[in-house]
Amino acid sequence: MIIDFLSLSGMSDIWSKKSVVIRLPACWNWTWITGKVNCEPTSKELVMPERKTIRRARRKAAEGKQPSTQAGEFVREEMEHLRQGKHGARSAKQAIAIGLSKARRAGVPLPPPKKGKTSEATRVKAARDYQKGQTAHRATGRRRSRAT
Repeated sequence: MIIDFLSLSGMSDIWSKKSVVIRLPACWNWTWITGKVNCEPTSKELVMPERKTIRRARRKAAEGKQPSTQAGEFVREEMEHLRQGKHGARSAKQAIAIGLSKARRAGVPLPPPKKGKTSEATRVKAARDYQKGQTAHRATGRRRSRAT
């Protein structure tokens, strides 16, 4: 018996059946905790910015706006995720840091902070993100792209 997860409301007798397969949305990672379903986003959702965010940031760059304005789009996306409860950022400050990191990795020319502004570890991470975003991306190798 195959049942969509979204149609389970009000079906308490379904759990008594032995061979029940529940079709879950593919975009979520599901873990069972004491009979309840805990929904968490996949790791790819936490790392990759949304397509519309990248589009907005590129539009700002084409308009000649400052890199901090372009990075603001990524911060806006993270603040929205924080409000929706999508990831484990506990404060707005963490969401801002995640957004700036995503912006640097997406190619926004936002340099790492100067010495004395933040900790050494933060500066090293920001420099790594900045370098990752500024380098050209290599094409995937033939053998790897054919892998199934």
